[in-house]
Amino acid sequence: MSALQVTNLSFCYEKGTKVIDNLSVTIKKGERWSVIGKNGSGKSTLIRCIARLEKIDHNAITVNNKSLHQFSSIEIARICAYVPQATLRIPPNYSVFEYVMMGRYPYCGFPVRYTRNDRLITSEALELTDTAELANRSMKNLSGGELQRAYIAGAVAQQTGIMLLDEPVSFLDPMHREMIHKTLSRIHDEFGTTMITVTHDINAALQRNTHVLALNSGKSVFVGTTSEFRKTAVDLLQKIYGIVFETVNGTSSGKPYYMPAQEL
Repeated sequence: MSALQVTNLSFCYEKGTKVIDNLSVTIKKGERWSVIGKNGSGKSTLIRCIARLEKIDHNAITVNNKSLHQFSSIEIARICAYVPQATLRIPPNYSVFEYVMMGRYPYCGFPVRYTRNDRLITSEALELTDTAELANRSMKNLSGGELQRAYIAGAVAQQTGIMLLDEPVSFLDPMHREMIHKTLSRIHDEFGTTMITVTHDINAALQRNTHVLALNSGKSVFVGTTSEFRKTAVDLLQKIYGIVFETVNGTSSGKPYYMPAQEL
């Protein structure tokens, strides 16, 4: 069953300049998708459209076979959790626990009164994302990796079937990148969450996800499984990024890695 259907989606920030051009993709429940492409290819705009943060044609995106515009804002918040780029966000003046518990807002009504169950779900989200030890820390005093895990914990507390992540490991060191990757795998394994992740890390995209959507100038270059992508990866990557790539086999794992070719 499809969780998300994008059909002939086009989007312009300015008249006549298409950021997304007639894009279609079907994403089934529980799949993990990476969205790759050059800067300015429409990756972040796509997931902003899915999160209904941009105004689009009514029938271009459906979730669970229902047009996106037919959901209320609260309903959308119960279906899709959106984690934007951490570097573009100013940390709020809350403790980590307070921030993560805000993920329960779509279920609390108005005025907001958090229940014992909301606090339990918040604690479980902190445990799942290895942020329990940060619960009483201020969001403003966290490192980049800690802050990113706290943002993801907030999305976990939201308990949605779809999670949208915009470059969750950008600007992080290798250790913190690995921690985020493992956190996302735990979330997927625990809840079967459908994940759509924008990333510039080609090798992580292919190793940690089931499917790839590759964009160039707002158009799809490839839509399919990571195994299918690997069959012609070098050619596809040149088409996507405009430079020559080569395959390097990992010395310990034997897995293929794709790197820009070095000119001699």
